[in-house]
Amino acid sequence: YGTGMPATTPAIPGGVFDSVDRAAAEWQTGRLAADELPVKDWLPQEWVRFLDEQPANLADPQLAELRARFKLGPDGNAEIARSWLALVVRSGYEPAYPDLERFLLSTGRYKLVVELYRDLARTPSGLELGKSIYAKARPGYHTTIRQAVERLLQPDDPAT
Repeated sequence: YGTGMPATTPAIPGGVFDSVDRAAAEWQTGRLAADELPVKDWLPQEWVRFLDEQPANLADPQLAELRARFKLGPDGNAEIARSWLALVVRSGYEPAYPDLERFLLSTGRYKLVVELYRDLARTPSGLELGKSIYAKARPGYHTTIRQAVERLLQPDDPAT
C-alpha cells in the first residue's frame, strides 16, 4: 500500500545472464565456436536470452552452425523454438523457413504465434511469407489469434 517493493520481497540476484551474454558476444565475433558454447547446463531462459540477443545481421553459416549443433527448430521447448524462429525471421535465414511454417501450423499459443507474425510483418518479403503460412494455419487458430494476426498482415489501406 505504498511505493516500492515490500520488505518481504526476496532479493533478485543481478547479473544472472552475464555469462550467457559473454558467450553470445564471443560467438557472434567468431572467438567461440558453437561447439564451445557453455550450454550443457543452460536453462530454457538462458537459451531464450542467448537467441533473443542475437543481431539480425548474422551470416547464414553462423545460423546453420547453431541449427545443426543444437538441433534448433520447431520441436522441443516452445519458448526456445519461438526465440530461434524469431532469429530466423530477423536474419532472413531461408533454410529454416519450413521449420517456421511447421511451428506456426502446430502451435496455438497466442504469445508464441502472434509475435512471430509481428516479426514477419516488418518486411515486405516477411509479410508475404506470413500471409502464405497464415492461409494454411488460420483454421487451427483461436478467434483471438486470428484477429490479431489479420490486423498484422493487412496491407496498408489508405481508405481505412
